[in-house]
This record gives sequence, C-alpha cells and structure tokens, in this order.
Amino acid sequence: MTIRIANLVSGDLFLQPNLASALALVLVGLLALVTLIQQWIVRRSHHVAER
Repeated sequence: MTIRIANLVSGDLFLQPNLASALALVLVGLLALVTLIQQWIVRRSHHVAER
C-alpha cells in the first residue's frame, strides 16, 4: 500500500494526491486498529498471568 501511495504522489502520468491522501488515512486507521488490538491482548494476557 505504501508503494501505491508513493506512485500516486510522484507519478509521471497519473498524479493523484487526493487519492494518495485517502489511502494514507486508511493505512493510519489500520495501523491504529492493529495497535489497539495488540495493546488489549497484552493487557489481557498480563492480567491473566497475575492470577
């Protein structure tokens, strides 16, 4: 996905910065979601280990 964003920003024929911005926001959202899920799993496993 990052390669596609780079191609949209620096493309010789098809320069589409708006689409690149939209894809970047989707990528940030996915990364935030994965990070939140990972933190939830870590907290849950740490809580279970304390018992």
